[in-house]
This record gives sequence, C-alpha cells and structure tokens, in this order.
Amino acid sequence: MLGSAVASMHEAERRPDDPEPGYYAIDAGVLNVRELVRLRGLLRLPLALMARGLTRPAGRIWMPCPLIEIGCRPEELSPRFQQLTATHRADLAALGFEVCYAARMRPEDAPENLDNGTLIYLDAARSQMAFIAFVQRKASIGAPIDEWQVLSFVARVGAEVLVAADKREGFDPPPGTRVVVARGAAAPALHRRFAAELARAPDPPQAFADKAELLAWQQAREVDAVRRGVARGLYVRLGGREIGSLRRAPEPPTSLRRRVLGWVPSLAAFGLAYWAVGRLSTPASSAQHIDEFCERLLKRGLHHEARSWLAEDRPDDTRSIGERTADESRSFVEDLYRRGAVDVQAVPLLAQPDQQVAMVLVLRLPEDRDQRRALLSLEPVPGHDGVPDEGQHFMLLHATANLR
Repeated sequence: MLGSAVASMHEAERRPDDPEPGYYAIDAGVLNVRELVRLRGLLRLPLALMARGLTRPAGRIWMPCPLIEIGCRPEELSPRFQQLTATHRADLAALGFEVCYAARMRPEDAPENLDNGTLIYLDAARSQMAFIAFVQRKASIGAPIDEWQVLSFVARVGAEVLVAADKREGFDPPPGTRVVVARGAAAPALHRRFAAELARAPDPPQAFADKAELLAWQQAREVDAVRRGVARGLYVRLGGREIGSLRRAPEPPTSLRRRVLGWVPSLAAFGLAYWAVGRLSTPASSAQHIDEFCERLLKRGLHHEARSWLAEDRPDDTRSIGERTADESRSFVEDLYRRGAVDVQAVPLLAQPDQQVAMVLVLRLPEDRDQRRALLSLEPVPGHDGVPDEGQHFMLLHATANLR
C-alpha cells in the first residue's frame, strides 16, 4: 500500500526533463575546492588538483534509484550497519522518532559498494525527519576498507530545507538547502542544535500528511539531485545518451598557459603548508621554531591581511578561508581579531583564475596574557598538539580550525 502510494505520487510529479535512469559515473574534474577537500581530504588535495581535468569520469551507480525498489525491513540491514548505528538508533527512539523507511541498494546498482544502508525516521508531529546513512566501499590493495556514515535531521521551513548533520557531505548542498554541521555530535546534541535553528526560523516546520508523502518528497529530492548533477556535468551517464536538454553550454577550453599560471602558485602554497605541518609536528617544535617559520613564511610574499583580502571577494574572484563561504570567512577573521589577534594574515593562497582559498593563517599574538591563552588554545595545525605560551610572537592556525 505504501509503495503504491509513493509510486503514484512520484509518477504524478514527473517532469519532462527528469534524468534518464541508468548507470552514471562521477566526473571529479568539475568539483570545486571545498568539495575536493571534503571528498579527498586536505592531504590529498594537491594531487586531486593536479589530476582535475586529466581524469575521466569514474565509478558506476544506478540513478535515480526508485525508493520503492530498494526498500527493505530495518532488520534486514547488515550486521555491520546494526553495529555502527546502535547508539544513534537508541538515541533517536528516545527522542521520539519512529522508523518509517529502510533501504539497501542492490549490489548491481552500486558495484563499488561492499555494504550500505539507510534509515529514515519521522517524529510524532511528522515535521522533523532523521536520516542515518552508511556506505562501505571497496578499497585499493593494502588500504583499509573505506566506511562512511552520517546522521542528519531535516525539516521543511518555508521555501527552505534545513539540515543539521554530524559531518559535511561531499558535494555542495543544492539551492534552498541550509546545512548546519556539528562534527561528531551525538544524536541528542545534534537535535538540540537542530531545534535551536528551527526556533530561530521565521516559519514553523511543515508537517507531512503521512509516510507516503514523506517518501514521495524524498524521492523528488533524489531525482532533483541527479538532475542538477547532470546539468553541472558532475554525473555522466554511461552506455546511453546523456540529457542534452540539461547540459550547460560548453565553456571555452582553458589554455595551457592559464592552467600553469593557476596551478603553480597553488602547488607552491601547499608545499609550504605541508613543510609547516611536518616541521611543527616534530618533537623539537618550540615557540622559537614557530616564530622563525612564520617570519620566513611572511617574507615569501604569499600572504595578505585577511580582512582586506576578503573584502575584495567578488563573483569572478571569490575569496574564502578553507571551505567556508565568504560571509563565514569574514566572520571567522573578525572573531580572531575580537579575541585579541593583533594581525591576521591569510597564507598560503590556493590561487585559481576565479577562486582563491587561504588554507593557513598566521596570527600575531597580543601582549595580554588572557588573550594570548585564548588564542593559543584554538585548534592547531593538524598533527601538532600546540605549544605553551613561551612569549612567542606568532601562531599558525589551520583554516579548518573551529573557534569554540
């Protein structure tokens, strides 16, 4: 009954430009820097940037995948799924959420997956959803198995979709979707954050009439995600015609000279960043080493005062700190100044013709002891546990740091 209701609603809402079902590959060449960092990690970013534009679309997954075809009973999900999600499932039950859908993609639909599972929950008011998703992917020889799971809460608020998740998804969210991330948060803490965001929203969350309406809405979101991916060139259909009406007009080819001018500063900047991480991660690290390194780094000229640099952000030359948006980057820098930083330099810069990203910040420390302690306690460069206050003049802060 539920499956037929979802199928009929989905058929009624079909659009002429709906993506054609079939196997699709992912073209990593169209990913932006934020997406590459999330999917490949910061350490692999230089290689990913070098390979962008040179690699062919990879992978194989059937899309859009009808929810009614992959649905299953919750107890049919794998023992590994049950093990990894036990705490989340118990917490969601305690919060009053009830399972309304379970799914597991078939092996032939996603040949690169070893295991996967999804649970969709709905609260008693039928206005808040919770999602648990799990994927276990094949790994290369000698590498550990790649496992990925995410917990998220979702609600429709006016024309916007509000999402609170315990990690950021790989691809940028579609227009009209606002994502709040609390990395590694347990379900109760994540739900409190989600409820706080809902309380500040101008409109109350919209309720679903029943489970069938929820699943039809979710199916429409899945179809729209594929439609947008095809239009962007991210999803490339294999073994059949592509959706010509959705594909954007081809962009003029980038000249070799422009590519070289764009990537050389990027690679040089990341080389400096990696050298910094390695140098500051050694047992011999000290405040003196940090000062010496920061002074040498600033002498290289690959830096700008962060506040004025971000003020030059424009559509054809975006500026950001890490994967933050321009507004989030400005707020991040202003917070550092409010905490007492005398000067904040954005360095090094990941430079492309239309995008610049600062992955490392150099902060000049104040004289005030309390302000110094507050700044030095911030999240340091990955692989470095921080140093005590020894009278140093600088500190090195990674762009992914959280200001708690």
